Amino acid sequence: MKLNILNKNNLGERTIGQLNNIFYSAIYKCFGVVLNFLSVPIFLNFLDSSNYGIWLTISSVLSWISLLDLGIGNGLKNKLCENITQGNILTSRSLVSTSYFIFFIIVLILIVIFLFCNIFIDWGLVFKTSNADSANLKILMPTLIIFFSARFILDLINSILFAHQRADIVARNNFIINAFVFLGLVLLSKTVTQNKLFWLNIVSNGIPIIFLFCVSIFLFKNKFKLISPNWGTVNFSNTADILSVSLKFFAIQIASLVIFSSDNLIINSLFSPKEVTLYNIPYKLFSSFIFAWTIILTPLWTAFNEAFIRADFTWIKKAVWGLNVVWILLAVAVLVTIFWSSDIYKFWLGTSIIVPRRLTIFMGIFILISTYSNIYVYFLNGIGKIKIQFYISLMASIVNIPLCYLFVKYFGMNVDGIILATCLSISVNPLISLYQYYLIINNKAIGIWFS
Repeated sequence: MKLNILNKNNLGERTIGQLNNIFYSAIYKCFGVVLNFLSVPIFLNFLDSSNYGIWLTISSVLSWISLLDLGIGNGLKNKLCENITQGNILTSRSLVSTSYFIFFIIVLILIVIFLFCNIFIDWGLVFKTSNADSANLKILMPTLIIFFSARFILDLINSILFAHQRADIVARNNFIINAFVFLGLVLLSKTVTQNKLFWLNIVSNGIPIIFLFCVSIFLFKNKFKLISPNWGTVNFSNTADILSVSLKFFAIQIASLVIFSSDNLIINSLFSPKEVTLYNIPYKLFSSFIFAWTIILTPLWTAFNEAFIRADFTWIKKAVWGLNVVWILLAVAVLVTIFWSSDIYKFWLGTSIIVPRRLTIFMGIFILISTYSNIYVYFLNGIGKIKIQFYISLMASIVNIPLCYLFVKYFGMNVDGIILATCLSISVNPLISLYQYYLIINNKAIGIWFS
């Protein structure tokens, strides 16, 4: 099904494809948000506060471990899109096969290390639980790591779909997974009374593995048959080609994680857990803007790649101009939200929590800086010109924590000083990224500006 209301002759095939991607991705992700919202009370009823805390802690740790992909998913997405556009089918198949092989090696090492460490780790001590829970965790953790590792590999199909500019299929698959997990969670809440974390792991991680495995088999036997992975097409010379881009993405991911994940730890260190809650309220208020912006930008990553390879700079300029127009609308919405924030908080939370006006303003500024920056960051990511972005991200991650301490300790600011420090840390990114985009799109980039 396509959007018949759009005139293909006026907009062009690539633009139509991206609008369809954005439209259907938005629908699937909105349904996914509803499912996540509905699952929260079921989670809370199924698990007691102790087990729920353990599950959240484990999930946080796994999100860090996921960075062990070394950026290969993004590297494959770029290189595969490039070779598909150029019609290099054999190279494309070799890239896919080599990426799966590298992931297999990473996963194998991860499992061996963990199973060895699991012998000596007292999980009851780690999570501060009873002896009975400790015995259950001793069984749960290896199962969890094995399931997580399997999904680690199977998620590569999403990078391949992105390379083919099918973000809508990725969003649809994620929605289907969330729907099955939700149904499984409902079933667990009515039937399981023992070893709840173990069965929650089976449902939450087992269902995605089964689904992604079936999707991968289906796609590699049909749509992606020509690039299906095969041991005979693994080419170690492609490893350097993939890692040359992947490791830069990996470094940027680490730097971004330091910037955006350290704030809660810093607040907890300088203030108290109560201020962590206060800090996250305006973030949750504005997170819908990041959510919407990501839906729009995600399909454009590989679209920029393909257009750049074909030297279709006219389309790139039109796409970036369109994004700037949409960003202006988003900025107006952010400013309106800031203006009415007091009433929104009162309606949303009642009068029990008072969010400082300055904290809301700085959070809004943070959203404006990061969303505008991403217009050009996604273009640069798509074409793989990310060396400058790597240096900017590294610099931002280094100065962020000292700035936080400076504003709090020497200027006497509260939690609003933390988000102000983050704003200043990333403020140079949109300026540099915009300038690099200008140089590249006008064929003036040389040296580091084109690397």
